[in-house]
Amino acid sequence: MATAGLRALQGEIQERQQVNTDNFKFVPYTWLKELLTTDKISAALECSSIEEDERLSVATTDQYVNKDHLDNMLPLRKKQLKEFFGVKKLKEERTKFMEGKEPTECKGDPEYKKLNRRISEREEWAGDFKSTQYMFLIPTFPQATPHRIVSDYMRLPFLSRNGPKGKRNEAKDRPSGGNFGFVFKERLPPLQYGSADDLGLAVVRKELKSRSDEAYKSELRCLRLLNLIRHPCILQLYGSYTHKKRHSFLFREANGGDLHEFLAKETRPVEFESDQAIYLAMCGLASLDQLHDYCNEELSLKMIGCHHNLKPRNVLIDGASFVLADFGLSTMTNTTDEEAAKTMAQDRDLYFAAPEGMDYLTLDKHELGPPADIWSFGCIVATILTYTKEGPSGIAEFSDSRLVTVSGGVIDLELRAFHDGLGSVNPGVVIWLNKLENDATSKTEVLSRSKGQAARQVPAEVDLIRLIRDMLTIAPSSRPRTTEVLRCLRLITLKKIAEPIAISFEKLPYASDLEFLIEQQVFLEWLRCIDLAEKKKNHHQAVNTDESFKQAYNTLYKIGEELEILLDADNYHPLFSRLRRLNEKLISTLEMINRRSLRRMVELNIIPTAAKLLKSLDTVDSWTMVDTVDYEIDDSKSLASGIAGLLQGSDNDSPNSNLLALLAASHVNRLIRNSKSPLPKLNFEQITLDSKAKATRERPTFRLGTVASSDDFVSSKMDVIIEEMEIGPDFAKEEISSLLFQRLENVLALSSRAASTFRALICKGLYYDEERHTIGLVYSFPQGPLQNALSHGVKPRVLQLAEVIRKHEEPVDYSQNIIVSIDERLRLAYNLVTTVFEFHKIRWLHKNISSYNIIFFDTEADDDDKEPQTPRKISLASPSLIGFSHSRPDEAFMYSNKLYGSDELLFAFHHPNYGGIDGKFTPYCTEYDYYSLGLVLLEIGLWWPLETIMSSMGEELSREEKRLQILSGFVPFLAGSMGEVYAEVVRTCLSDGEDGLRKAGNSVDENFERLVVTPLECLLEKMGNL
Repeated sequence: MATAGLRALQGEIQERQQVNTDNFKFVPYTWLKELLTTDKISAALECSSIEEDERLSVATTDQYVNKDHLDNMLPLRKKQLKEFFGVKKLKEERTKFMEGKEPTECKGDPEYKKLNRRISEREEWAGDFKSTQYMFLIPTFPQATPHRIVSDYMRLPFLSRNGPKGKRNEAKDRPSGGNFGFVFKERLPPLQYGSADDLGLAVVRKELKSRSDEAYKSELRCLRLLNLIRHPCILQLYGSYTHKKRHSFLFREANGGDLHEFLAKETRPVEFESDQAIYLAMCGLASLDQLHDYCNEELSLKMIGCHHNLKPRNVLIDGASFVLADFGLSTMTNTTDEEAAKTMAQDRDLYFAAPEGMDYLTLDKHELGPPADIWSFGCIVATILTYTKEGPSGIAEFSDSRLVTVSGGVIDLELRAFHDGLGSVNPGVVIWLNKLENDATSKTEVLSRSKGQAARQVPAEVDLIRLIRDMLTIAPSSRPRTTEVLRCLRLITLKKIAEPIAISFEKLPYASDLEFLIEQQVFLEWLRCIDLAEKKKNHHQAVNTDESFKQAYNTLYKIGEELEILLDADNYHPLFSRLRRLNEKLISTLEMINRRSLRRMVELNIIPTAAKLLKSLDTVDSWTMVDTVDYEIDDSKSLASGIAGLLQGSDNDSPNSNLLALLAASHVNRLIRNSKSPLPKLNFEQITLDSKAKATRERPTFRLGTVASSDDFVSSKMDVIIEEMEIGPDFAKEEISSLLFQRLENVLALSSRAASTFRALICKGLYYDEERHTIGLVYSFPQGPLQNALSHGVKPRVLQLAEVIRKHEEPVDYSQNIIVSIDERLRLAYNLVTTVFEFHKIRWLHKNISSYNIIFFDTEADDDDKEPQTPRKISLASPSLIGFSHSRPDEAFMYSNKLYGSDELLFAFHHPNYGGIDGKFTPYCTEYDYYSLGLVLLEIGLWWPLETIMSSMGEELSREEKRLQILSGFVPFLAGSMGEVYAEVVRTCLSDGEDGLRKAGNSVDENFERLVVTPLECLLEKMGNL
């Protein structure tokens, strides 16, 4: 007799019964497990024949309701069941009872009838149990277990299309067929009974047409390996099984159909309303690299794979993602040899198939490898780009333009492939991509690099078209690898997202706010870094990880939101701190070498803007405009207070601290230029010159001496370095004399911080030597150890770089145990190029760069006469730059002091086009400073004085001919002493026009940073010296 507890349990089990697609009832395992609690089982066992003290152990759920236990114990066959229910034992009793009796005698015997009733009852129980047990023996999906072989008589957990309660499921679940299998939409029960999602978990079941083991084993192996990656853009395998000799795979259902259907829609889904969202989805589709370069560290596996059947039908849409699917033809091999990943071409969609897969004349199939996937992916990207620009009608037009006929073979073929079937890219594809590129270029927005300086940025669509062309290269070996495609596609996507943000910066009404302009320039320079990394294929230098890519595009969207807030802000003086933090987060996605380069470019490009704004303030007297300027009075007040806040409130750890120091130098230059105060002058009687030190130098570009100073209490002498400037005939002109003295005032005005930035000495004053008609600029020795040495009576040696090179003729001198290491020379070169670049950032030219105007200080005793016991390294650290007496602002028609009486060798450091030596006015420009610097770098690299190099060429050659001979006959040898990168840096500095620093699209200073500063910085970083 059934107890109340047992009846209640039976009722709840019946309530949980579901009907599968074969119209059989089943109870999901998870539903059964949560139902069979200890209390419910104990209640069901009341009044049973089981002893009361044993019921608790019988009712332990974990012992009896375990999935493995059910799978192993319940699937009992008829013979086993009869034995299980005692049928066999009862039949044995009946046989024993009938011994020695006739059958007719037994029929009327009550004991015989009782045995027959018990046997029939037990057989009925066994039959009921046999049919009922399968209601609980249900495979569970998703599964973590390997592939399952499901018995033919077991039931599958796919819910009936009529639903569990007789409700019609309106989902489109008709099977669709492909070349290699049927696809069904199925539903699995929710994991928990009573879930609000009573429709269950939607899955896709792919049933292979072929019943051979090899067909499914190959795909299963590939899918299981890819499942270990759990990439969101690779279709997740929920499980696989074989049932009734049919092999099936279960996948998570993508809710947006496939890419083929998507590209036919006139109206885009909400998730893809913007082109940026489609570009982002294409990056996910490039997850193909997980298949081509498979790596699993836990399993110590490195494998090469290939999809072999990429086409829009095999790309699914799931939310805002493109998901790679259908790996039926995919291969995975335990090798890094791409040859092993090749497989014979199968029947596939010829629209997107690679040209090497088949001979279209003989129809012979050929092996395909990973490059075939790149071709197919390129076709898909071209189709998607067409959709973003032209919509579904454009795709149809693109398809028609590809129609070609391949004749002369076994049969005449009409193709709409992306190749022509005869070994070339389809002419229709070439024309179509050219059309898209021309359309994109003609609609290019003008992106401002800084206020008043606009440059046209190549749009992201053009970069994408160039990538497509690379992917659609006929030769498989010339196509980019998947990792390269992914990185390039990511950079193009970031550029696509960033382009409208750059335009939004221009729309904001903060053109006179220096802090805002700095952040705008930071953003534009980040965009430039992304652009350069994509064009130069230096993808590793920018956004080179999944995490940095996610951070970059998330930050870009936040910057866009911040700009919208600023555009709508009512506050006339908004704060840009959040914008600065977002920019810093954006910069952090770059490699360190690119971050430093970005900062330098920001400084270079923001200085002119700041200078114009500061110059406008020079015309303001008590906030009254005395001249016509472009700014209103309130704007000038805002600018003045903003600059003051930036310059006073910044600290050394601020990301803009160096920029602000440069702006401060520029500010001081302009303020002093308008100053009416007299120059700080020294009496020549205060100066004592060291004539001995000058006599020992071949080219004395400076002198040593002392300056006497006294007050009412103390009289002292200070050791100084003196740079003398000859007064030429132009000084007779009052206006020129005034101008040149203003320049000297600027030199004097450099703060200690600015002097450190430019590696300049701090000027203590001027004197005029009437007898020799010279002006002397007096500099103090640098602070630190040198001043300590001077205070103890030790006079440091001051050496020109030219002297150091002559003194130590070989970088490795075994006889003197002297070493001038490559590290020291490379660090010196880097210090010099960054120093000159810093000087040019504030638009100031040096005009007198040579190895004679680069000096070093040495506090060690001069032990050159003694033979060192161990090898001694010569330090080239902390060079100082002198020779500023001829420097001037880099402005058009700006006059500067000519080099009258200049030594021929010193003038050899000047560019051949500079004509100051013969009295002709040839304006000095930025490029000439860099040329002089290039000759110094040549000396450092070869460790030869320029005089030696020049004298080896003969006096009959012109300066231009000598320049060309240096390029052809000396610069190549730098590759042997300093490396190819260093040689290319020097070649760039010494070359003219497009071969040098005047490459199209950028200024000379921008090219110098990119082609000189950054390569040297990379070298130092690789050597661990930065």
